[in-house]
Amino acid sequence: MPNPTNPNPNSKDRGRFQWRAPSNIALIKYWGKKINVNVNVNTDQLPATPSISFTLENSYTEIDFSYERDESLSEFSIESMQFFFENSEQPKFQDKIYKFLKKVEGEFPFLKKYRLKIKSSNSFPHSAGIASSASSMAALALCLLSLEKVNNNSTNDEKEFLRRASEIARSFSGSAARSIYGNFVLWGESEFFPGVSSDHWAIPLSEHLKIHKNFSQMMDAVLIVDSSVKKVSSSAGHALMNEHPFKEGRYQSANKRIGQLAKVLESGDYDEFIEIVESEALTLHALMMSSSPYYLLLKPESLVLMEKIWEFRRESKIPLCFTIDAGPNIHLIYPAQYYQRVRDFIELQLAHYLDKRNWICDEMGTGPAMIIEK
Repeated sequence: MPNPTNPNPNSKDRGRFQWRAPSNIALIKYWGKKINVNVNVNTDQLPATPSISFTLENSYTEIDFSYERDESLSEFSIESMQFFFENSEQPKFQDKIYKFLKKVEGEFPFLKKYRLKIKSSNSFPHSAGIASSASSMAALALCLLSLEKVNNNSTNDEKEFLRRASEIARSFSGSAARSIYGNFVLWGESEFFPGVSSDHWAIPLSEHLKIHKNFSQMMDAVLIVDSSVKKVSSSAGHALMNEHPFKEGRYQSANKRIGQLAKVLESGDYDEFIEIVESEALTLHALMMSSSPYYLLLKPESLVLMEKIWEFRRESKIPLCFTIDAGPNIHLIYPAQYYQRVRDFIELQLAHYLDKRNWICDEMGTGPAMIIEK
């Protein structure tokens, strides 16, 4: 694999990168943002609480990023870029990507001299309960840092390259900060990780914890209850936390659970892991239902699946649990050694509650990869 911090095959005048970046699933949830008066790349998308996720392997975005220097350009404009999603021009997405790039233009002033062609594709269907913003914005950030490398010879330090990529990704989409690393990842300043954790970028937990072998190979079965676009966006949900009546209690409990989950990841205690992860999922949706205005993203089938999962866990003694992001779809988390029994459980007992019996088999992954540089 090419060295991500030393993309020599590309020239300053023209070249191409293709980065693959995975999505991630939060175990301790990111819900609520710090309010900033002056919003920029350094202060935008700062979390009100820290979060812990694990990175997925099979659910990813690939961005093909081509660039050509044009000295006649004096500013970075929407006319100097093209954007394609799944091989089709998407004006709505192009406008969104352009606004993201304008946001970080101060970090990458050389952009004003380039024409860009950006092609994006996902390995998973849109609205499948997997955070495509995390994977796509992480991949875009990695492409920008690669272009900076050939343009300015900025850094040969891999850790610094990834830290900056996480910070840039965060300014696009908060959860994208976590998709820069593999396995278990922490984003947000935490008293349990003093001096290393930050609101501005994520850190890989394996560098700061001795992860127990029980959690070395984790699976995520994404159960698609409803594939339609949700009625209330995550951005709107974050904003509702600003005046939420239970805001302070939530922020205290989330911070406390960071420490609890960190201990569990070292001890290997499945029972406590299950309690923390499921409680976090239910808390997230309780916050939605108690906001003003209140709203509900869970579907009747979501509740049935939870009950079925609890029943199966009691009877089988398999340490599986669910988590749910801001939507109706269920993520079924379990150790890889139980793959076949859990797959049979899904097909025999859960699939008929799903949208067209659709579910995605995924697992914990190792993080992004550069696919092409030429």
